[in-house]
Amino acid sequence: MDPEKIASFGTKEEAEKELKKYKTDVCASGSLFTVEEFSIQENEYDEDGEWIGGGDIWKFTPMEIFVVDKETRKTIAKVKTYEEAEEAAEEYEGDAGADIVFYE
Repeated sequence: MDPEKIASFGTKEEAEKELKKYKTDVCASGSLFTVEEFSIQENEYDEDGEWIGGGDIWKFTPMEIFVVDKETRKTIAKVKTYEEAEEAAEEYEGDAGADIVFYE
C-alpha cells in the first residue's frame, strides 16, 4: 500500500509527541497479515511543498506480539518483532507448543 502523510512538524520532539497517539494494528487472515503502522519520517520540502529529500525513518509505532501456550493460552512472551516472536515460540518447552498472536 502507499504511505499516507498525516501531518508535518517542525521538530522531531513534536512528531514523537503526536506519534504516541497512534497504535500499530495487525489483522491476520490465515498465514497472511495486514499491518497498519505509523512512523516519523524525516523529509525536506521546498516553499511550494515539493519534496526535496530525506526519507529516513526515525521511529515506528510499537507493535505488540504475544507468544502463548497452545493449550492454556497463557502468555509466554510479549515482543516487538515477528522475528523475536518466532524465536520465543521455538525456544518454548511446553508440551503443547506455542502460538504467535497479535492480541492478548
